[in-house]
Amino acid sequence: MISAPASDRLFVLELSGKVYSFQTNSTDGKPELFLDVKHLDSKSAQVFGLVFHPKFPANPKVYVCYILGGDLADGSRVSELKVELNGKLRAIPESEKILLTFRGGGHNAGCLRFGPDGFLYIATGDAAAPDPPDGFNTGQDVSDLLSSILRIDVNAQQSGKAYRIPEDNPFVNLAGARPEIFAFGFRNPWKMSFDKVRGDLWVGDVGWELWEMIFRVQKGGNYGWSIMEGPHKVRESGKKGPGPILPPAISHSHSEAASITGGYVYRGKLLKELIGAYIYGDWETGKIWALRHDGSRIISVTELYDAPYKIISFGEDNYGELYILDFAGSIYGLIPNPVAGKKSEFPTRISETGLFKISGAGEPLPMPGVYPYEVSAELWTDGATAQRFIALPENSALALSNGNWWFPSNAVLARTVGFTNQSGKLSRRIETQLLHFDGQGWNGYSYEWQANQQDAILVDKNGRDAEISIPGRDVQAWRFHSRAECLRCHNPWAGNVLGFNEPQLKGVSLSGTKNEKQGQWKQLERLGLLPDLTNSVAKSVLSKPSDRSLTTADRARSYLHANCAHCHREHAGGSVLSYLNFDMPLEKAGLLRAVPMRGQFGIPESSVVTPGDPFSSLLYYRIVKSGTGHMPYLGSKHVDPLGAELVYEWIASMSSALGKREMAPAISSGFSADTVGTMLNTVRGAMQLSRMISTKQIDPAGVDEIARKGYASSNPAVRDLFKAFVPPDQRIEVLGAEFLPGQVLSHAGDSERGRAIFFQEGGVQCYSCHRVQNEGYDFGPDLSRIGAKFQAPDLLEHVRNPEKIVDATFATHRIETVDETVYTGFLVSESATEWVLRTVNSPTVRIPKSQVAKHEKQSGSLMPGQLLQNLTAQEAADLVAFLGSLK
Repeated sequence: MISAPASDRLFVLELSGKVYSFQTNSTDGKPELFLDVKHLDSKSAQVFGLVFHPKFPANPKVYVCYILGGDLADGSRVSELKVELNGKLRAIPESEKILLTFRGGGHNAGCLRFGPDGFLYIATGDAAAPDPPDGFNTGQDVSDLLSSILRIDVNAQQSGKAYRIPEDNPFVNLAGARPEIFAFGFRNPWKMSFDKVRGDLWVGDVGWELWEMIFRVQKGGNYGWSIMEGPHKVRESGKKGPGPILPPAISHSHSEAASITGGYVYRGKLLKELIGAYIYGDWETGKIWALRHDGSRIISVTELYDAPYKIISFGEDNYGELYILDFAGSIYGLIPNPVAGKKSEFPTRISETGLFKISGAGEPLPMPGVYPYEVSAELWTDGATAQRFIALPENSALALSNGNWWFPSNAVLARTVGFTNQSGKLSRRIETQLLHFDGQGWNGYSYEWQANQQDAILVDKNGRDAEISIPGRDVQAWRFHSRAECLRCHNPWAGNVLGFNEPQLKGVSLSGTKNEKQGQWKQLERLGLLPDLTNSVAKSVLSKPSDRSLTTADRARSYLHANCAHCHREHAGGSVLSYLNFDMPLEKAGLLRAVPMRGQFGIPESSVVTPGDPFSSLLYYRIVKSGTGHMPYLGSKHVDPLGAELVYEWIASMSSALGKREMAPAISSGFSADTVGTMLNTVRGAMQLSRMISTKQIDPAGVDEIARKGYASSNPAVRDLFKAFVPPDQRIEVLGAEFLPGQVLSHAGDSERGRAIFFQEGGVQCYSCHRVQNEGYDFGPDLSRIGAKFQAPDLLEHVRNPEKIVDATFATHRIETVDETVYTGFLVSESATEWVLRTVNSPTVRIPKSQVAKHEKQSGSLMPGQLLQNLTAQEAADLVAFLGSLK
């Protein structure tokens, strides 16, 4: 949103290319179309920036930044247009004069502003996808226009250009540098502005993995990307551009911000307490801050508001008043909070929520208007049982629009999780999880039940890990999830609400009325809770995984949907490119014979799902293993034996039409100690033994000995299969998902033992992608001299966090052809007619571009994360010692 000089009209850009204007203080609600960028170029995809000439309307010109579709070298375009002043304000598309272009496709930035000096400033990003960081290596390169703030004079022309280079631009005399650059080293500078009083240039720069930055930009400044991400080193060994790297004015960690949106220094009159403060926000979290700076240092940073909006931009009118743009389409302003400083009324106990009344015996009884419901396919929660409830505001119900259910504001879904006694009663409640719709979005909260079961206390927003004592059981490790973790599963791509929907509700009979089909559904209709679905298209119904009267395929797909599909669906965050939502046709789900993206765990010729052969299927292995790579990722630390066996049966039953591969013969229950030793030498054999224990095919007298031997294996991929069968006090202490480098570096490593770990079948399986001298496979980088390049701390960091630094040569490309074949690997070359990839299975795959339906650069690294999680500290130190010896 911008204003025009000497005008009371505000101009709002829609991402798709239309620009509307409206009167600042008008209430008629009638915006007028000022420009449709598609009239400039029919291939235009998005518009990012607009600004009027500072002498408007005497000089009736406007400047626009828009991008063309595709990854084009000149895909971002900055143009000048004349403005028609007679009658309604209107940009004249036919008058377009293209000033300059820069690469499009990824981070485009595109913000335009005129400075106090009368020059046009243009923000550009690194033009790349999120991963690998700075894919075009442009952040520190001043020979192109990317990752920079540009500065040009639009009132003159020079050397055949449509503009003039200001003589005092910082790099006009630097050989090889683009003279338009005013400052550089930005990732995606999302919105910039000048302070109307002091002239300071403020820029919000969207970070990568850990930090979001606000810069107070100086002429010639180098702001670090991609050597730095705020205070964090990304590519420390990268080639640095001219000048010292300057720090941000402030960095926000990803615990409170995840996509920064730059704003304005407030110079209005309505909010006197904010005058002189730089106001900015965050797209992901909705937070808004006020930063005060005295020209050399920060005086204060205050969080003003935690908004339920996607803050895509701020606007400023000619009076200095601020506006906030929500990506959903609304415009807001800031006003003083009348209850600021007063005690929060948010309920800190479950008894204060109005959902439950606690009985004298400590039983949470649902209040009137709070209704229980059940789901067809349960989420596995480490053996716990769940009770579910829905509460809607009085006289309200769900609505149906465009096939989607819409909940009223203040709808609440509750899920109480705990363990039952012998009579099946929930006798030890652990937590009650709430999902609350505030009218804009869903928010998750958790209440931890006290040991005396008399009430539950609100868990801190960051969550916590705990050990829970349960009568008749071992002490149970438990994760009370943070509010951010709640929304990882309850994400918009999965529909936010995972249980209260047609597929989950319709297959449940009313309790005690087995003969009434869809009994629960009809009851909810009678209660008036459901929308009118008379004319809606009926959706498929999930099957109850434990109902053996149903088909194995339906039960297994329903189980995977409930436990995995909230992440493993398109855009929802699952790093493996398989889609487990039950409505995805199996042949398109990226499962059957799909190359595993995160390692094979020492199982030769394995795939995500190998039809007919569960022991060669990584999906099954991840479900039956403990520790790193165990699935489901959130909400589960223990193996679900019934769910694992269901997935086993499903894969084993797959027909030959799916390219079924016969399993190795099953092992009989009467095998010798030598046979056990042989089977434990391979992950595949260990999987068979583990299943035989789980399904009680082995004499109980021999289980402890086999489990002890399996858990004593030096191969973590084998060890993980037997952890569940070993008493907690006998388990090896491994590093786990989060560990400090000092836990490893404090040990003296043995390079010979590390070599065995490197080349071990299963475990960290480094050899399956990397070559050392003449051993291993030539897929990833050759590590023969890695020790000459990096010291032990850096080597450890590379293995701990492989996605932090991904060389452009090893960026991941995914290509889907028109016949739905998917190739994933590294780009060898590209011509006008074909792509050439190096994949796990082949040194080169040639793919004609005429056959390509979709091509994209994937985020992340093909190297699996958390490789060290199931190693001991000594084993990890040995591996680092081996890598360090390669010189």
